[in-house]
Order: sequence, then C-alpha cells, then structure tokens
Amino acid sequence: MGLAEAGERRLIGEVFRYWNERRGRAGATEDAILASLEDAPFWSQAFILEVLPESIDFRVRHWGEDLGALTGPFEPGQSTSERSSRLMDLVSGLAVAAVRAKKPVANSDRTLNRDGKAVLYRVIVAPIVGSDGQILSVFGAANYMVMAEAGV
Repeated sequence: MGLAEAGERRLIGEVFRYWNERRGRAGATEDAILASLEDAPFWSQAFILEVLPESIDFRVRHWGEDLGALTGPFEPGQSTSERSSRLMDLVSGLAVAAVRAKKPVANSDRTLNRDGKAVLYRVIVAPIVGSDGQILSVFGAANYMVMAEAGV
C-alpha cells in the first residue's frame, strides 16, 4: 500500500477537520468521539491511544491495519513503550506534544518497513479532552509511501 503526496495532505486535512468539528460539540463524550472514528474514512490508517499517567506513555486502543502492515500489529491494551518502531516512536513523541499543546501536531519522516524497504510517512496526532478538561486520549492517522512503489 502506498499513497501519493496529495493523498497524504488530504489525510492530514481530514483528521484535522474531524478533530476541529468534534472538539466544539457541547456534551460530546470521549467515548462518543472515539466510537464515531470507526466510521471515519481514515479508520484503517488511524490510531487511538489512551494517555497514561505523566502523559509520556500511552495504551493502544486502536492501531489501524494499514499501520500494522508497516509496524506489525499492536494489540489493544498494549503500551506504546512495550515495543519500539520508528513510526511508533514518532507517534508517541507527537502524542506527548499534542497533550502538552492541547492541539493537533503533525510531522513526516522516513524509515524502513519490516521488509527493509525505504518508506516515507506522514503522521497527525490530535488530543481528545474529557468533560473535566483532562486529555484522556489522542487519536490520529498516518500514511506512508514505499519508495520502491513510488519509483524513487
């Protein structure tokens, strides 16, 4: 699987629009927002991470199957610090930044996939604030392009 650069920008825009629309809804609960993500067009590229104490580690609630093709699957309940990958390290770092800033953050980088092929990817992470003002979870999406598939 690979996505063209225009598709990458579109994904970032979709996630940001989704976050911006949901955060302004009065009475929207975290569970309702997370449940609505299952219908989002980027669900297979999405992740949902529960913020653990200290806001420096996260528990996986969802890791999309398109992401699992790059990193291997993450099981619900698994801590992001339990298994390192370049993409998970970037996601975790961006999640910390999103929690601290209380707004979405995005970045792109390159890495190798499980087959050793060069991959470019783009990630956006957005916080979900509970009714008490605490950030309980972050969600986001990532997409990537395998360089060999792109003819680069």
